[in-house]
Amino acid sequence: RVINQAFASMYDDIEANYNIDLANEYGRRTSPYAMENGFVMAVPSGLIRYGEPVTITALVRDSDGAVARHEIAITAAPDDINPEVAVTKPGVGFGAKEFSDFTLGFQGYDNVKVEQLELYTTYGVRKETGEYVINPYGTPLRSVTEIESRDFQPVTTINIDTPEFVQLIHVDRLLQILASFNDASLTGNEKYD
Repeated sequence: RVINQAFASMYDDIEANYNIDLANEYGRRTSPYAMENGFVMAVPSGLIRYGEPVTITALVRDSDGAVARHEIAITAAPDDINPEVAVTKPGVGFGAKEFSDFTLGFQGYDNVKVEQLELYTTYGVRKETGEYVINPYGTPLRSVTEIESRDFQPVTTINIDTPEFVQLIHVDRLLQILASFNDASLTGNEKYD
């Protein structure tokens, strides 16, 4: 709509200053002499604060050196959408065996940019009473930082996806897992994850 208004204004100027034939030839969006370009502006994180007004200026210079200027004002909006993580490997229904290794695949996505991914591990148990108990998470097994600012799966315009990261995960012996809970009521017959 704004572009059509701009072309209508140019058309009117050409018609007023020259004639309708030149306006039809040069003042329409479909003119072979018209050029439209789109640009992406990247702003470093933290440069613009929430609610801060920002003016974006476009300058156009013709072959004679004449300059036209157009400005728009925007207000910086907060990023209220939390990033998400996806486990890509192993598949649904996978059950790790005790004292084995398996490959975990994971990636993140966000509407702005994923800055960091941290991978933590712990064990959980479903007691015979139905209660589910989980051990506390310790320090990260892996921390991924300095993730490149680009969409590694450009299938939508909504999310910016990180690449897939893989990590070998070791599963302890059942006796070690059982001991990590420090709970005398556990027998080893419970379901552990």
